[in-house]
Amino acid sequence: MLERMAAFDNEAITLGELVADLEGLLYSLENLDESWQNSFLKQWGILEDVYADALDQKLKELPSEHKALIENAIDELRKLASQKI
Repeated sequence: MLERMAAFDNEAITLGELVADLEGLLYSLENLDESWQNSFLKQWGILEDVYADALDQKLKELPSEHKALIENAIDELRKLASQKI
């Protein structure tokens, strides 16, 4: 998860790829604490919503509000992922 977020930060993958990868990685984990999973899904959902909105509006570049949402969600996802390492 941390590697995929770093790849997004380095513009090696798109937001859509990050959303899909994080979802797949989440569901590959076993014995998850329900509270941790809910927290992860909340932040992941923000990324998914921003991505869906960008697709819906056919945005070529994300507005600063979207970028701030993404940055905050990724920061929280990093904290959550680090708890599981």
